[in-house]
Amino acid sequence: MNIVVFNVKYSNNLGDGVVAETTEYILQQLDNTAKVTTIDLGGREDYADVGIKYPSKLKKIVHSLLKAIPSFISSPLRIYLTKYAMQKQHVSQWTQHFEKADRIIIGGGDLISDDDLYFPIRLELIFKEARKYNLPIFFHAVGVTPPASWSDKGRKIFKKIFRSNLIRYISVRDTYSHHNLQDMTDQEIKIVYDPGLFAFETYGSAHDKGARKLGIGIINSNDIAYKAETFPGLERYTDLAKYLVEKGYNIEFFCNGSPEDYEVVKNLEKILGPNQQISFAPCPKNARDLAKITSSYTSMIASRLHACIVATSYGIDVIGVAPWAPKFEGFFKMIQAENRNLPYWDFDNIATLLETPSTAKVEKNISDYKNLLQAIAN
Repeated sequence: MNIVVFNVKYSNNLGDGVVAETTEYILQQLDNTAKVTTIDLGGREDYADVGIKYPSKLKKIVHSLLKAIPSFISSPLRIYLTKYAMQKQHVSQWTQHFEKADRIIIGGGDLISDDDLYFPIRLELIFKEARKYNLPIFFHAVGVTPPASWSDKGRKIFKKIFRSNLIRYISVRDTYSHHNLQDMTDQEIKIVYDPGLFAFETYGSAHDKGARKLGIGIINSNDIAYKAETFPGLERYTDLAKYLVEKGYNIEFFCNGSPEDYEVVKNLEKILGPNQQISFAPCPKNARDLAKITSSYTSMIASRLHACIVATSYGIDVIGVAPWAPKFEGFFKMIQAENRNLPYWDFDNIATLLETPSTAKVEKNISDYKNLLQAIAN
């Protein structure tokens, strides 16, 4: 059987790469005769690829134009230009995969979201191509943002998609996503574990850990400053590091691969300077690198969801601090460790939790994927 999987495998946020590679691994483990091909929704073909390519001067001109004109003109123009670029550079390349495919899987990752119609446009193109070949589509372990955050156009596209007769199966990664999607479809929506929780099985045993080695995952302000007033800026990160060093921890700052995140790591290195108890991980280049870095810690504090997910896969005690991201609440509820999802940077609470064994529970089995394959086989 030929299975084509769509997600954002080569995003520079390497948590997406972990989702893609763990999905591939488990599908192959369950059916070693299946051919699994992953296609990146952004048109990227490898890590560090930028996807859709425009001449730099043209890109700047178009970007300036879209910002300068009213939204009722810029929005449809942006849609047209994106669809044109996708059709010209990537959708035509999908054809060879659709012609040979037996099934289409979309997932996992936070794909049912609307940031300037990025995912609605791409998913709409997939359904358009799949209909040509009458290919059944299976959503698996997707994250779903609140419909209130979608544009009117995005909502119309998602509504059309989830009422399509091409869909044979839908699963989401937590109860939060289930709640956000339930009014969009009449089909049953299953709740399953995020594929990233199988990072240990995919990438192998944990790497050497230092004594009380605590990883602090970085996120840059550009990604979330507009969503929260409690962003952990450089001063907050440095204060946290100094506080925890006094508690006897060896600190390592790391990122999920985004250049913007890594710039924050480098700035912290300049501020904190050489220190025997504070180190700075190199920027990971691919999903395996991220798993290698993450698995070296005895505990972790992070504001990127898949840093928390990968660490949980390795049995590492994790604290999530992301008041701007309700999906954290969904994940920590899923693993029965709600108290480790903090609404703000409370140093004393963090220190207490680091000394308290986690209540996290993950029943590591692949029954969710067996259900998916059973649905695919029918």
